[in-house]
Amino acid sequence: MAAECAKIRQDAWRMQRRIDRAIERSENSTVPMYVATQKRVDGVGKLSRREYWKLLHRAIPSEYREEFTKKKIVVDARPSNDPFGVKQFKQRNLEMMRQLAITMKQLPQRKQNSKTKVPLKTVETKAESRLKDALNEEMDEYRHVRVDQDDLIEQVEQQLSQYRIERESGSIEQQHDMWVAERQWSLLADQVIAEELENMFDEVVEEIEEEGPDLALPEEDEAFVDHALSGGPGNEVLCQKFNIDITRNLLQCLHPGQWLNDEIINFYFQMLAERDAVIHRGLGIQKSHFFNSFFFSKVSEGGYNFINVRRWTRKIDLFAMDKIFIPVNIRNVHWCLAVIFMSEKRIQYFDSMNGAGTECLNILLRYLGDEHQHKKNEPFDPSEWVLVESQPDTPQQGNSHDCGMFTCMFADYLSQNKELTFRQPNMKFFRRRMVLRTAQGSIPEDEDFDQK
Repeated sequence: MAAECAKIRQDAWRMQRRIDRAIERSENSTVPMYVATQKRVDGVGKLSRREYWKLLHRAIPSEYREEFTKKKIVVDARPSNDPFGVKQFKQRNLEMMRQLAITMKQLPQRKQNSKTKVPLKTVETKAESRLKDALNEEMDEYRHVRVDQDDLIEQVEQQLSQYRIERESGSIEQQHDMWVAERQWSLLADQVIAEELENMFDEVVEEIEEEGPDLALPEEDEAFVDHALSGGPGNEVLCQKFNIDITRNLLQCLHPGQWLNDEIINFYFQMLAERDAVIHRGLGIQKSHFFNSFFFSKVSEGGYNFINVRRWTRKIDLFAMDKIFIPVNIRNVHWCLAVIFMSEKRIQYFDSMNGAGTECLNILLRYLGDEHQHKKNEPFDPSEWVLVESQPDTPQQGNSHDCGMFTCMFADYLSQNKELTFRQPNMKFFRRRMVLRTAQGSIPEDEDFDQK
C-alpha cells in the first residue's frame, strides 16, 4: 500500500514538473512571437523605443511599469448640471422670497413694539413726529425694495418661461448636444496632440546627441573593422578562441540596427573576464567572475532551480570575488545586466529600458544563499544584502535594438570601476569597437580611444 502511494505521488510530481516546463516554454515563446507579430502588423522592421517599451510592458507589466509615465492635465469632461444657469436663477429667486418673508414678518412686530414702548399720551409732539417719520421712511424703503424684487422676480419668471418654451421645442437639448460634441472634440484633439508630441519627442531624442564621450577608432582600426565586416566570404573564420569560431557572418549582428546574439555577447564577456584577470593579477586584488547568458536562464527555470547550476562553480569561490556579472536575457527579446557587488553585499540591476528587475534580484539573492550553504556549509543571512532596482541615472537606449550593446557596455565600464558615462549616440562607435576586439580576440587592459 505504501509503495502504491509513493508511486502515485511520484507520478503526480512528474506530471506537475512537465506542466511547469510546458508553461515556461510557452511564456518564453510568447513575447518573441508577440514582438514579431507586432512588427508585421505595423509594417515596419524596427520599433521605436516607445513602441518597444510598450511591448515589454504589455508582456511583463510587473517589471516595466514606470517608463514614460507622464502627468496629464485632468479635464472634467462631465457636462455641467446647469449649463444655462436655470438652477442658479431659481436659487436666487427662493433666496429673495425668503428674505422678503422675513422682512414682512418683522415689520408688524416693530410697529407693535413701538406702540407698547411709547404711549401716545406721554410722548411729546416732537417725539411722535420723529416716530412717524421713521415709520414712513421704513415703509418707503420697503416699497422700494419690494418694487425692485418684483421686477427681478418678473424677469426671472420670464426667463424661466422662455426656458420652458425652449425645452418644449428641443432647442436646449440641441445646445447641450452641441456643447458635449465640442467638449469631446476638444478632449480628442488634446489627446491626439499629446500623442503626437510624445512621438516627436522620441524622434528628437533619437536624433540629438546627448551627453557622453565622443569617441573614434584610429584610422587603421577603422579599416580593419571594414574588412572584418565585408572584406571576404561570410563563412571565413576571423578568430578562434574560447571554443568559438568567429566568422564574418557572426559579426553581422554588430551592424547598426541589429540585435546582438548569444555568441557575440558570451564571447565579449569572456574577453572581459580575460582582461579583468590580467588587471587584477597585476594589481594583486580580487578579480571578478563573468557568467555567460545561459546561467540565468538555467537558474530561473521553472521560477528557480539551483540544481541546474550547482556545478557551474565547482572550481570557483564566488564569495572570494570582487564582482559577479550576469547577463540576463528576458524571454529572448531584451538584454539586461545584473551585478553582484560581493564586498558591498549589494545586487544591482541595470536595464536600458528602465525595467525594475525585481524578479531577477530575488532569484540571485536566493541563489547566493543556496551557493553559500552548498560551498561553505554555513548559514547565509539575506537581510545583510541590499537589492537595487535599475536606477533613473542608468544610461537608456533610444531604440529597440541596442539593449545587447548597453548590456555589454554596462559590464565593460563597471568591471573597470568606471562611471556609466556613455549614451545612445556612442553605440555606433561601440559596435565598431566590438567588431575590432572580437575579430582580434582580446581587449587590451590599457585600451584608449581618440576623442573628437
